[in-house]
Amino acid sequence: MRARALIIESLLKEATDEEKLVASILDDVFDDLEADIQSNKDKLAPEVQNEAVGFAIAGSIVSMPALLKLVGKAVAKVQSKLKGEKVDTNTIIKVADKLHHILIGGLEKVLQVVFRIKDKKQAHRLAVILFHAIVAGLL
Repeated sequence: MRARALIIESLLKEATDEEKLVASILDDVFDDLEADIQSNKDKLAPEVQNEAVGFAIAGSIVSMPALLKLVGKAVAKVQSKLKGEKVDTNTIIKVADKLHHILIGGLEKVLQVVFRIKDKKQAHRLAVILFHAIVAGLL
């Protein structure tokens, strides 16, 4: 609060009386607001905060391959400009593809074992659809 008072004081050195009155009223309003927030801090905190953090972490994990691929493409573009020749792929893109295939492969296994889907192409298509639905739901 002391810093705010010093800032207001320095800003209002050359202000008119009306501007000083408005600043004083606003300062009082902010003091009241700060006191209300401090007294009701427990009531204002969201109770579902842990769930939101969990969903954010899960969403980050399943969207990581796509994010890494974007970073890899940007790095490849920079490499192309620096080398003067076209660079199609790099290690980041390869790692992103590998992560994507690991996640899709895990879903395929679940579909084949739990839901007893025998056709591998059908299991792969369902896994891709399910994977993208999960990513969309978590973001």
